[in-house]
Amino acid sequence: MKVLLLILVIPTLAFSLSFTEMKSSLRDKLEPYLSKSLIVKVFGVKEESSQAPKLKMPVIPKLEKSATDVSIYEEKEIDKKKTQYDKLSDIKKQRYRIAFLKELYRVVSRKKIGQQLLGTYVDRLSQGAQREGIYRSIVSSRDYFELESNPTVASKKLVEFTNNYSAKFLNTKFNESTLLNSNKYLIKRNLTEKALEVAEYLASKPDDLYRWYAIFSSEISKYPIWGNKVRKVNSEKYHYNWAKNTSFDLIKSEIIIKLHILCNLI
Repeated sequence: MKVLLLILVIPTLAFSLSFTEMKSSLRDKLEPYLSKSLIVKVFGVKEESSQAPKLKMPVIPKLEKSATDVSIYEEKEIDKKKTQYDKLSDIKKQRYRIAFLKELYRVVSRKKIGQQLLGTYVDRLSQGAQREGIYRSIVSSRDYFELESNPTVASKKLVEFTNNYSAKFLNTKFNESTLLNSNKYLIKRNLTEKALEVAEYLASKPDDLYRWYAIFSSEISKYPIWGNKVRKVNSEKYHYNWAKNTSFDLIKSEIIIKLHILCNLI
């Protein structure tokens, strides 16, 4: 059926439109009939007009570290949200879990995950564990402690990114001279921890979270380091809609992975 639609529509357009116009028109005609993933695979991500209005940044809280106040981690409505992922078969969910865990371990620990540990983490996710929980398990491990103990000093680019990102998205500021003498693995863990705290706070008003995530994702897309097509997209609207239609745990997992990739490569 999908192939038949392409055969019927393309000849009609080919003689009356330029290639760009034909591609756009064909996309519009087929979108109601084909899955979003197939549309993106065939036509790529639909870019916004350069005149598209920018999203408004939500008010970022000034969060102080407290050992007793855990109110931001209380269950929220967004934690109960059902998405298309919940409708997938167990086999497909398992594939996504394995792919996520391999990428997570690689970008956090900078090495390939062993089969035994992979199996352990897959079982945890299958039994209802959160992706964020797996991440915290990795950074609290002895292996990660050893990475933080090595004299791997942060680059000037990483320090610059940390200061700019923290000021705009986390409402906090690090001491530049301290950062220049800090271990890069310690920096990226602290930066990610702060980001997850802000995300938890904003999640009480989900639209604030979606806008914050979308602006962040759009801004970092300018770095020429992304292998994933979706992470290359500079459209705030695209990232906003993605966040709006996925689970909070998936949003947090993208925050974790994106920050670790950036800190590794800049």
